[in-house]
Amino acid sequence: MVLAFVIVYMVVTVTIGLLASRLVKTSNDYILAGRRLPLYMSATALFATWFGAETMLGASSRINEEGLLGTIEDPFGASLCLLLLGLFFARPLYRSGFLTFGDFFRSRYDRKAEIISSIFIVISYFGWVAAQIVALGLCFHIITGLSFFVALLVSSSVLILYTFFGGWWAVSINDFLQTIMIILALIVVFVVLATKAGGVGEVLGGRAPDFYKLWPKAELVPILEYLTAWMAIGLGSLPQQDLFQRVCSARTENTAVRACYLGAGMYLTVAFMPLFIAMAVKTLHPELLELPDHQLILPTLVKLYTNEWVQIFFWGALISAILSTASAAILAPSVILSENLIRPLLPKLSDRKFLWLTRGCVLLISSVAILFSLPQDPTAADAATAGLPMIWELVAESYTSTLVALLVPLTAGIYWKRANTRGAFAAMLGGIAVWALFHWGLELGFAAKIAGFLASIAGMVLGSLSVRVVPPKAGAPEGIPA
Repeated sequence: MVLAFVIVYMVVTVTIGLLASRLVKTSNDYILAGRRLPLYMSATALFATWFGAETMLGASSRINEEGLLGTIEDPFGASLCLLLLGLFFARPLYRSGFLTFGDFFRSRYDRKAEIISSIFIVISYFGWVAAQIVALGLCFHIITGLSFFVALLVSSSVLILYTFFGGWWAVSINDFLQTIMIILALIVVFVVLATKAGGVGEVLGGRAPDFYKLWPKAELVPILEYLTAWMAIGLGSLPQQDLFQRVCSARTENTAVRACYLGAGMYLTVAFMPLFIAMAVKTLHPELLELPDHQLILPTLVKLYTNEWVQIFFWGALISAILSTASAAILAPSVILSENLIRPLLPKLSDRKFLWLTRGCVLLISSVAILFSLPQDPTAADAATAGLPMIWELVAESYTSTLVALLVPLTAGIYWKRANTRGAFAAMLGGIAVWALFHWGLELGFAAKIAGFLASIAGMVLGSLSVRVVPPKAGAPEGIPA
């Protein structure tokens, strides 16, 4: 029955994507849903930004290993990002009227800045998309019994199909429906497993004294790792293209801002349910903590301790979470690639041809991400022996380039009139160079992102102040200084 439900669910998802393609008349429809999304769809789209494999399988696997400190990056950092987005970035970005962050960097700085920033953004998505594809393949492997490699190819084909045709309309409509599925299903699974484990108090109790600590030890390395965890998604995601599209597809500026706050609140509350469900393993089946891959704990626990109907709810929630995140994560770098890296080389390209160019980029980005997600042993029948890429590790470095290279020029470009092209280059190249030096040269990974971020700030300030102030460009978009 579970397999039948999943098949029906995927068929419905693809059908929605195909029907949504009828709403796509222009490239703006495909990329930003014509900037027509109401509050409830904008909020669920923002909620779905990270609520996928990383939250359901990645963060839930870490809480048993590291306690609450292991979840700082997600859900705490993710919720922080949406809050900051609403407070400082949603209004000026919405007013700009741009399609991409690359457009912002071209308008505020120059064409070279557009190219460099676009390359950084595209690269940042491969690990993130691969993490979702790994998780989707893992779901299909467990449900169908197919080898992980075959399950990955089949499930990712469904994902690519509806994203290819429906674009942002398909992403947004499915985000809304999938969010409803996620919340209802997690509530059902939460109640059932809490009851079987003897109640919420039983699951939460009996932990080590520091399990629920939200502060690290007062030592240099733990503090730097703690700050890095907050910064990874909390700050590093702010210059991400899918977040830009989720904001700028709203019906109005006020809708965009309110959706950020609503999405942050939804994320912080709903994300604790999969963490709780994973914590129940200690009471229900502690032997699962010995599994070499803790990503398998959550689905295995549900399979062992719930009936078929509850499993249907769970798989519906998990697959919904992954699809809602992955579709936007595929579309975002595809738009950057087509709009900022290829389209300028084809000045006479019509809007219709640009639409199909973007769809072609969806296939290209998806293909590269699948290569990142392949197991070490594609012939293995079992996921536990196939050597899967770790979801948390794929996600962990996804935001590095945007954090250390793009956040400072973006923020300065909006709020500091003295910010200029020289400062932007110094910020982007200096930030990534210092991060690489700490990460690979000095092997001080715990401090690499912070060092890169500080170097980016220094580069922006010193570079911008090293040249005289020039009159502002004419025609700069409202809300963004020239």
